[in-house]
Amino acid sequence: MGLLAVPAAASILLAARLGLALALIPPWQQPDEPSHVALVQLERSRIALLDGTPDAAREAAIMQSMADHDWWEHRARGLDAPIAIPTSFDRATLRSVVPPATADPSLYFKVVSRLLGWTPELSVVGEMYLLRALSALLALLTLWVAWFAARVTLDTVGAATVVALLAVHPQFTLASTAASPDPTVNFLGAAVWWMGVVAVRRTHTALALAAVWTAAVAAAWSDRVGLPLLGIALLTSLAAARAPLAHWRPRPAIAAATLLGAASVVVASAALVGALRDSYTLNVVFSGELFPVPGAVNWDRFVRFTTYLYQSWWFAAGWMTYQAPAWWQAIVGVVTVMGISGVALTLLRRDGAGGGTRGAVLLAAGFLAIQMAAIYWAYFRLDNGAQGRYLFPVLVPSLVLLWAGVDAWVPRSQRAYAAAALVLLVGLLDAAAWILVVVPVYYESF
Repeated sequence: MGLLAVPAAASILLAARLGLALALIPPWQQPDEPSHVALVQLERSRIALLDGTPDAAREAAIMQSMADHDWWEHRARGLDAPIAIPTSFDRATLRSVVPPATADPSLYFKVVSRLLGWTPELSVVGEMYLLRALSALLALLTLWVAWFAARVTLDTVGAATVVALLAVHPQFTLASTAASPDPTVNFLGAAVWWMGVVAVRRTHTALALAAVWTAAVAAAWSDRVGLPLLGIALLTSLAAARAPLAHWRPRPAIAAATLLGAASVVVASAALVGALRDSYTLNVVFSGELFPVPGAVNWDRFVRFTTYLYQSWWFAAGWMTYQAPAWWQAIVGVVTVMGISGVALTLLRRDGAGGGTRGAVLLAAGFLAIQMAAIYWAYFRLDNGAQGRYLFPVLVPSLVLLWAGVDAWVPRSQRAYAAAALVLLVGLLDAAAWILVVVPVYYESF
């Protein structure tokens, strides 16, 4: 019972922060919310997507609501809303608002539209807040999944630190209160991590791998940002084909079953590829454009892309429009460098220190590497800026890496104090981001 007090307290803290975000972030000021709400409504109304017929009245209501809540002012950095508010997305000439008729009706939209079909029809703003509330609920479930995974992976101090960091992570709260499929994919990604470490460390390997593949396929069906989880599931299966990470003995039977299972999933997912053939990510992957325009790749572009991805992983309000102050970025930069260097130290040590977490660090690094490789493949080579939330399907293993890296620099006797200090620091940075960025931006009179 004492151990459950940790995730319970973290849940209360996260719920309070989610409530704050739901109260303070105005309608439509989260990425892609207009398109998501419109597509859910389109599915809910059972309007045929194949003929490309949008719900014109609903789109007009969304566009008017966007104007009422100063969407143009914040999204376009000070530009006034057009004199004549567009009545449909395809007339808005806004790259960031995708016409629902051309968007991919993924599993998320199909399932959510059915769920909303059990409720009375709401206004466009009411429906948006309902979707935001669903996202917040999934965030709380993600925290509990993170706890169970951490209990398998780390000791009590480490597990408590990871869930506490998740509860105070600035961008996780923002991403988890958007009307978006992202929180669904983040929850499924956390489940892949949990079942993955169970498969590698415990005896229920076959059942855990089945759960890994089920969550990965569901995530890929839900949104394109979940596609890399299929590769992560394959990595997990290969890792589970060996003995627990302390021994590394091959297990041929599990290896054969893993390869057979992976082949079966690939065949079964043919419909998935067909359903997503028009999505941006798969167009990039299969377009034949293996490289960007000659001469376009250079160091400056790499630094700009990576910096934007990194900064928005920590915090970026609105449609990635509002960043934290420079001193704020400097502090999280120090924490990040400490974490990365500590992970390297953990992997390089030969004295046995950190041996209990080395396998988990390797697996977490593999998760992060696959997700990052997919992001750079899909976005960097086409010079299309990526957002830090694209890394959130592997946020839980990323926080495991952060804590393991910080932990590597701390004397054993001081670990609890270091964990408390790290969580307190991130919590204070989160509070500063709300006070110095979010509230002044959206509520100038405060």
